[in-house]
Amino acid sequence: MITLWKTKTGKPRTIPLTPRAVEALEWSREEGHVRPFDAISYEAFKQYVVRRANDLQMRDVVVYTFRHTCAARLVQRGADIMRVKQWMGHSNIETTLGYAKLAPEDIYALSDLL
Repeated sequence: MITLWKTKTGKPRTIPLTPRAVEALEWSREEGHVRPFDAISYEAFKQYVVRRANDLQMRDVVVYTFRHTCAARLVQRGADIMRVKQWMGHSNIETTLGYAKLAPEDIYALSDLL
């Protein structure tokens, strides 16, 4: 688990970490970073992401693409939309509902609940 204290909404939230994320945080700690990945500025990170995307001939990739991909994959794999809202830290369900269109066949699973 990790607690994010500084968020866009100003409300801290705690989310679980994948094993890969835990490894990355442990590496950062072992490297002596006070905060995770504090050795690179956000601006340098953004530039790196765009350069690597261009190298792969991927257009229109920005850092926010990672958040979008996370939400999209959760929805496509059947995650409950309210849990996705909480995971993403959206203050408004309307923001999260934009991802619901990525799994339109989910409506057919509702008959199993009856």
